[in-house]
Amino acid sequence: MSADAKKIENEDTGLVGVERYRELVFPDPDSRPCRRIWDEWRAKGLLPYRKLGRRVFMEPAEARRAIDRQFKIETRTY
Repeated sequence: MSADAKKIENEDTGLVGVERYRELVFPDPDSRPCRRIWDEWRAKGLLPYRKLGRRVFMEPAEARRAIDRQFKIETRTY
């Protein structure tokens, strides 16, 4: 688990909006995936979220684990 992932796991941030979540996971705005990608991942069921009315919320630690599970590429051993 990376240092950023541990930081998110240890912080009790509760539910946050998508924009705030993107800031927590990808602090550098230049390397942050765009909002459209997040919406696509949510629509495909890759990221857990909660919808209250029209607002979408994510729990940073839970969503970070989902990203690691979906997109982490393990090294091969030969």
